[in-house]
Amino acid sequence: MAKYDVYKANVIIVGGDLTGKMIVPIARQPNGEHTCEFLEKIHVMKSSKEVAEMQKLIEDLGFYPYVTDSGEVEKLRKDRTKFTGLINHFILQRMEQWVKLADERLSELNVQFFMVPGNDDNAKCGEIINKAKYVKNPEGKVVDLDGVHEMITSGASNHTPWETPGEYSEEELERMFEGMIAGVKNVKNCILNFHVPPYDSGLDVAPQLSHELQPVNVGGQFMRIPVGSTAVRKIVEKYQPKLGLFGHIHESGGDTFIGKTLCVNPGSEYTEGILRGYVVELDEKGIRQFYRVEG
Repeated sequence: MAKYDVYKANVIIVGGDLTGKMIVPIARQPNGEHTCEFLEKIHVMKSSKEVAEMQKLIEDLGFYPYVTDSGEVEKLRKDRTKFTGLINHFILQRMEQWVKLADERLSELNVQFFMVPGNDDNAKCGEIINKAKYVKNPEGKVVDLDGVHEMITSGASNHTPWETPGEYSEEELERMFEGMIAGVKNVKNCILNFHVPPYDSGLDVAPQLSHELQPVNVGGQFMRIPVGSTAVRKIVEKYQPKLGLFGHIHESGGDTFIGKTLCVNPGSEYTEGILRGYVVELDEKGIRQFYRVEG
């Protein structure tokens, strides 16, 4: 929202991966200090001010700080159920805060704001968005953006090594996407807001992983392979919509054309405090211009 005044967009789309993946404990020590292992370093905090500064740093990088004692940290490491309950609490609490903030700021702006959970976001995040006043959840819907362009949206993905909740087979994805396409009046002016990028598009290149989920190293080089969706690729090639908005593979940002369809993936470097996006200007005649931005 802070960039709205710069780019003057009338439609803002956040396409998944809304939540953090890690709790970072800040542990109280018997001597009154706090310690925290973060960014490959042990941090020692001697005052409440330093603790607050560490909390903000962790939050700004997309994670969840948890001030507790050393014993509780050990319990979380050993008890997966306890950890899952705690991180889901933080996830939903943060989502409620973000949606509330967005609603407050959107009330003064003439802008449409869409936000969809991705494949590994807690399903209840979608429920929180559904209750918002101005933030809209477009999942599974055909949305008329301006009388010319319709948008269809899915936060689902093909199967990944991580076995996340929102994964489907390629056959299931294709049926899902075809069902949405059937409700579009003019496919040539359609915008695909799909979380997972098309297979072998250059927007889906990620490290190849072993069965132990470790990067495969051959001759001192880490192997990289396409991991996008063949179903998405089929839909793009078959219908040639005007624009495809993708994400999911953070390390593979960029843009390309598949036939006449402009496909973009902003990528992400949130662990460095950098959020990326694309500004795309379009009208009934086509794409006027597009460029990648960061903030």
